[in-house]
Amino acid sequence: MNVLARIHVNNLVYKTTATFALLLLLGCGDNGFGNSVSEIASCSDGVLNGDETGIDCGGNCSDFCPEPNDLEGDVITRMVLDASVEYRLTGRLLIRDSGSLEIPPGTVIKAVPNVGAYIAVAQGGQLFVFGNEAQPITFTSAAENPAPGDWGGLVFCGKAPLNTEIPSRSAIGDLLYGGDDPENSSGYVKYLRVGYAGAIIDNDIPSGGVSFYGTGKFTLVEYIQSFKSLGANFNFIGGTVSPKWLLADYASTNSISITDGWQGEASFWKASNFTKNGIEISNNNTYPLATPTTEISLMNSSLLGPNEGAALALTNGGGLVSIESMYTSQMSVGIGVYDAASSDKITASQVDLEAIEFANTTQNFTTTNYTGPNTSFITEGTTLGSGNRGDTPAWAQNWSVEF
Repeated sequence: MNVLARIHVNNLVYKTTATFALLLLLGCGDNGFGNSVSEIASCSDGVLNGDETGIDCGGNCSDFCPEPNDLEGDVITRMVLDASVEYRLTGRLLIRDSGSLEIPPGTVIKAVPNVGAYIAVAQGGQLFVFGNEAQPITFTSAAENPAPGDWGGLVFCGKAPLNTEIPSRSAIGDLLYGGDDPENSSGYVKYLRVGYAGAIIDNDIPSGGVSFYGTGKFTLVEYIQSFKSLGANFNFIGGTVSPKWLLADYASTNSISITDGWQGEASFWKASNFTKNGIEISNNNTYPLATPTTEISLMNSSLLGPNEGAALALTNGGGLVSIESMYTSQMSVGIGVYDAASSDKITASQVDLEAIEFANTTQNFTTTNYTGPNTSFITEGTTLGSGNRGDTPAWAQNWSVEF
């Protein structure tokens, strides 16, 4: 049998194979015709037998048995982790088409640094993160002194539309993404903390904390924190996923990057301590007028500097933007507009910013560098932003990592 995955669960090693018939027969002890199936020792039968010290490893089998609780390989069927076990991510963990990984409340997964470790959901796969306020789930570095970029983070690849080539391939993992199904679901993620991600794995670009490639809107994403990322805390590359209650803390570049025709409705985002822009909105890096056009509707957000860029940046064609109740602090530029196609959208009244507060601005603060005729696309006003202006909002207390 062709072994496609090795997952270490509950202190045991389970190998998931492309053919389940033998496992079912061995487990039931009957072949369906009333004849008992005897156990035959083999190094590829998915069963602990002979002189093996683990399933299909050790003893006369040439494969070395990995440490218990290590996670690495391909998930091609249903897998359920155990919250009482602290797992080590020792390489790529890929949830393939028809595979699913379920993670119960309170589970901790620590990634070994500098081994190319990341967790990815391929098209057709699903990840279910069942955290709650009292028992959030944590993906972080296993290093004694963790640092941004220790591991590759969390990647979703769905079948929703893009304005680039379909299908495209992800920057991390070289996985296919994109399609014509805006309602595609890659699972359920709630109360998750992702730390010290953003490793440079497949190219010269940091991977980011959590990246959504062509992810569909039936993927539920709520109460997620990404912190200490070498790349962006959150990347939205095409797709229609609509996340709520996002925390982004410390990023070595933009905190939240949106591009390639992402179309979503979001609310309650808080980003702080980012190096470049708070939120960068781009339509398409190569073809700024590509369709479908990036489109964002965002309610209740807080963007906290100081930083080297803008609170909100529009570039490479920007997008159709509707933002209401945004609180910003310690910015030198409020709304940065960095190309003609983005400027044209403002002129055409396709960018509307309501109740935007620029607090604690720097000495040479500029509300916007847009120089076109539309002088009313920004309406300033006092707002609570993500819920508590620049402080931790009530919805982020109790479960998130404080800085």
